Amino acid sequence: AKGLLFGTMAGQMISFILLSVIVLRKFPLSSLRFSVKELKETFIKYIEFPKINILQGFLDMFQMGILVLFLSKYYTPEVTGFYSQCMRVLQIPMRLLVLPVSHVFFAEASERYRNNISLYPLVKKTIIKSFLYLLPVPLILIAFGPLIFSIAFGSVWNEAGVYARILSFWIFFELIRAPIIQIASIIGKQKQILFFAIANAMVFTIVIFASSKSGLNVRNTLLLVSISQVVMNIVVVLYLLKISRLKLNEH
Repeated sequence: AKGLLFGTMAGQMISFILLSVIVLRKFPLSSLRFSVKELKETFIKYIEFPKINILQGFLDMFQMGILVLFLSKYYTPEVTGFYSQCMRVLQIPMRLLVLPVSHVFFAEASERYRNNISLYPLVKKTIIKSFLYLLPVPLILIAFGPLIFSIAFGSVWNEAGVYARILSFWIFFELIRAPIIQIASIIGKQKQILFFAIANAMVFTIVIFASSKSGLNVRNTLLLVSISQVVMNIVVVLYLLKISRLKLNEH
């Protein structure tokens, strides 16, 4: 545990130092000066952002944490370990594929918004492209998930591959949603997305609690969780598609 802790801290520190060197080489300290008055005005104008984003981040962590707690309470420690390993692997497409797309999408969507251009074509195109590019991820996991985990980590991790197979479409729709959800911040609809997040956390908790209490095995519990999250993500994606149609003067 100590090795993992210090390894993580060292990795974060090295990343910070490297980023600082790159930024300072490109932008000398003299160019980083700012007006206190301008900073204060900006803070007042966008004061809702940190309030909503902090709560949104808490809800995301809550969902991941409460599932681990329920798995630990109602099942075995091995189940928790399999689930954790499964989620670590499923998050790889997020870092490798979705984050770059998200950065590009945010820049282009912001530019369109500033120039009074409809966001709908961009949102629709991003959804379709994400769907087509990411579809192989769940298909491969459904077909070969246990085999992939057994080869990569050893036969003892076969069950984690089964969990990955079950949860693959949940993660698939999470990946589709991730880039386009940024339009809520661009057009000032963060509160509405926060309401979706609260509703999602409630559904998530109820499904886990009911499944665990009813005596379902862990695979069926994860299956119900996955189905509920697929439905909730589709609802959010449809809502984002809807608000992207709004005329800019309606925002």
